[in-house]
Amino acid sequence: MKGRRALSVRSVLGIFVVIMVVTALLGAGSLHEKAQDVSSGTLRGVALFFTDPIYDVSRFLHADRPLKWAEGSSDDDQQSASKQVSIVTKQPATSVTTSTGQVTTTTAPAVFTAQHPLKVLCIGDSMMLQVGHGITRAAASIPGLQVKFVSKPASGLVSSQRFDWPPNFKTMVADFQPNVTIMLFGGNEKITMVVGGENLQALTPEWVAEYRSRLNALFDTSTNAGARVIWIGLPIMRSGKFSETCRSLNAIYSSVCQEHVDATFMPTYGLFSDGSGQYSAYLKNASGKTVLMRANDGIHFTEAGGDLVGKALIDTIRKYYEID
Repeated sequence: MKGRRALSVRSVLGIFVVIMVVTALLGAGSLHEKAQDVSSGTLRGVALFFTDPIYDVSRFLHADRPLKWAEGSSDDDQQSASKQVSIVTKQPATSVTTSTGQVTTTTAPAVFTAQHPLKVLCIGDSMMLQVGHGITRAAASIPGLQVKFVSKPASGLVSSQRFDWPPNFKTMVADFQPNVTIMLFGGNEKITMVVGGENLQALTPEWVAEYRSRLNALFDTSTNAGARVIWIGLPIMRSGKFSETCRSLNAIYSSVCQEHVDATFMPTYGLFSDGSGQYSAYLKNASGKTVLMRANDGIHFTEAGGDLVGKALIDTIRKYYEID
């Protein structure tokens, strides 16, 4: 009997590399999520530099499917769950016209108090994190305001791989029964959209049409439950190219808001621009003190930036509701 042939060092290294690559692809979603959650701007940039390409390849190859199957979840399961969610029309609300032409009318109390607070649900990607903290801090001194926020890094409405917003948002609305829903997306949206097996390139007419449809569905979930929508526009970014993308997306968001009676577009592009209309990480806060408003990546907000948006949101909400 001939002895077994020993593997060469090169073969062992090759097998090791293949195992590492497959492992990275299978766990790309988790790795990318952890990179998004890194608080330090410098470390976060380095982490995303390495995980972004792996995450993109994993999404393209659908390498996350085995992990989802192992966890017992599937697209069919999510669709089934979304069908079981019922949305309860609640008080208070106003007359509402949805994108389908449906009209509902309820009566709101004159003043929202600690006993009957205005319930605000904030949802979004990683940019919502500091905004959620900001409006929560601002609401702490307003007894008639109750805030809940949900921030999911690397998520959006184009891809459901990180988090499937439509069915989960329906559940959140049914459980929390908000009077106002505040939304902030866009940081992860300029990617190819897969619809019926067809790849739609970002910001093409076909892509925009499908994206508007998804926005309308999200808005209808809110307004059908009697909740006003406030959409936070994307701010100016340090990258000129990214800022251009944000302006294109903001035009879509603003247009869809105009199609809904109970929807408001709140721009932030100018709020985070300097006197000459350019990006600046340092801006004046509500007290007139110049502070750091943007994270080191030139995209996300700092705590002070979140407070600035939070105050603007409170001012916007007070235009429609009287709160003690």
